[in-house]
Amino acid sequence: MDAKVDRADALSFIKAEFRDCVDDSMFAFDDHTDIDMQSKLLACWEALSAPMHDRLSFMDKYSSSAYAAEMSRAVDMWSEVAVLITLLGEAISLHNKLEVTLRFHC
Repeated sequence: MDAKVDRADALSFIKAEFRDCVDDSMFAFDDHTDIDMQSKLLACWEALSAPMHDRLSFMDKYSSSAYAAEMSRAVDMWSEVAVLITLLGEAISLHNKLEVTLRFHC
C-alpha cells in the first residue's frame, strides 16, 4: 500500500478516535515538505552556528501541540534571518577590506 495513503488513514483514525483530545492544527503538515523543512532547518542552524542546546530548545518548543502548527513559519523566518546575517557578515567583510585598501592608498 502507498505510504501516503497509510499515513492519511492513520491520521483519519487518530482524529476519529481521539476527536475530543486533538484538533486539526496538530496535523498541519504536508508529506512532501517535511524533509524540505528539516533540510532548511539544519542549514539554518549551520549558518547561524546554533549551539546544540538552542537546537534542542527549538525542537522541544515546536514539538508541543501548542506550537506545532507554527513550526513551518518559524523555520522560514529563521532561514530568512540566517540569510540576512550571512549577507551582513559579507558586507562587513567587504567594508573592512575597502577600509584597509583606502588606508593603504592614502
